[in-house]
Amino acid sequence: MRKFFIKTTQSGGEAPLYTRIRKKSPYVDFWINTHISVNVTAWRKAYEDLQLYAKTTRCKDVEHLAQDIDRAIDDALTRDFTRESVQEVVDDIVFREERELRRQREEEALRQLQEEQEAARIAKAKADADVRAYLANLIRGMKDGSARIEGRGRNQGERYTPNTIKMWNTLAGIIERFYQVRPFTWEDIDKRFAVRFRVWLEKEGYMKKSANKYMSQFVALINRALRDGKHGNREAVNFFARPAVEEDEKATEIYLTADELNALYQMPLKGEKALVRDIFIVGCCTCQRVSDYTRIGKENFVTTARGTRVVKIRQQKTRNFVTIPILDDKLTSIMERYDYRLPKLPTNFDVVLNRYIKEICKELSETVPSLAEELPTILTMKEREMEKRGEACWPRDEYNRPLKHRYELVTSHTARRTGITHLYLSGKFDVFQMMHVSGHKEAKTFRDYIKLSGDEMAEEIAEKMGSNNLF
Repeated sequence: MRKFFIKTTQSGGEAPLYTRIRKKSPYVDFWINTHISVNVTAWRKAYEDLQLYAKTTRCKDVEHLAQDIDRAIDDALTRDFTRESVQEVVDDIVFREERELRRQREEEALRQLQEEQEAARIAKAKADADVRAYLANLIRGMKDGSARIEGRGRNQGERYTPNTIKMWNTLAGIIERFYQVRPFTWEDIDKRFAVRFRVWLEKEGYMKKSANKYMSQFVALINRALRDGKHGNREAVNFFARPAVEEDEKATEIYLTADELNALYQMPLKGEKALVRDIFIVGCCTCQRVSDYTRIGKENFVTTARGTRVVKIRQQKTRNFVTIPILDDKLTSIMERYDYRLPKLPTNFDVVLNRYIKEICKELSETVPSLAEELPTILTMKEREMEKRGEACWPRDEYNRPLKHRYELVTSHTARRTGITHLYLSGKFDVFQMMHVSGHKEAKTFRDYIKLSGDEMAEEIAEKMGSNNLF
């Protein structure tokens, strides 16, 4: 067994053992640090003899380790070697346990990292698959402005309006209720899913027109999530069919006749009812949505280069700019009453308007009988529930269709329909001109606002024919 030495001049403490590698052919002469630490004083007392040191200090493990190193060096010297390769052999023995522990620790750390990454991947995949969570986050972004309008239109990059956010909140409630019945992820959306969703909407009492609206909104949600990388179900949007809605499947929509509108204008009212009536007539005179005609103020009344007095407004829903000629003196008369500045209205004023305008028209029906006429319609979901609970009951016609008085059918949107229908009835404007006033981009959508009954349409045709015969 080779000799081991310490290379220190200190008289105490600890020092590592070295061994010397010497050969004549090929000539080598270098020292190897064994990294075996011994007590300097005890080592010298043992006359630098490893066996005696191990015996007197009862450190047999030092001797065993040295023996292992001795054998390893002898084995290394039988092959091509360098000082570095021999040192590496020694280090492998001395630091075997330490390196093994380090290897185990590194493997454990790697395993934990991989488990954390896999857990994060699973959590992300689960979060991405959660339609409700994505929609909730999207709505939060709409409210704080971090989610903006997409697409290539003029509204691209703009914030969502409160009314649009309200629609998305409604969809979120619908999806949440459907999820409680049938949980699903983006990848579960297929043809069968779309059919089940529509059937569920119908069972929940949604009319076909409303069901179509929510199906379209669902498609928009799927497309946005696809662009955001939340799923890869590119076929999902193709499964949502939106069948045509027949007239008898829609709630009856009316317009106010000229006599009804004039009577409403002249009706003596005070307080909040007077304000509701005035704002409603402003809507009739401008052909705008409630979100627009409730915002009209002094700054919206301008004069063109040729001296024509007009109302200019940017529509809240579409962001379209429209220029509306003043077609009725009622508009300026009402605005002058408020010094062209309507009182500040609450955010839910459309709800207030819908409630009061029915009450006002009901009162008016006592002197204007046409408002008390009954028309077949479709009950709302809430009204059907009221009938089931016995809290209300609507009469039926011979086809078992619910009947409502015309004053019950007046809503905030009736103002827009009334204005557009009277534009048409005047016979003075073509479709392009009328769409310019209303702000519509599609003729089909515009035509849906012209609310003439079958009798009215027949009378109009007959009037145009006059005394002439068709054949």
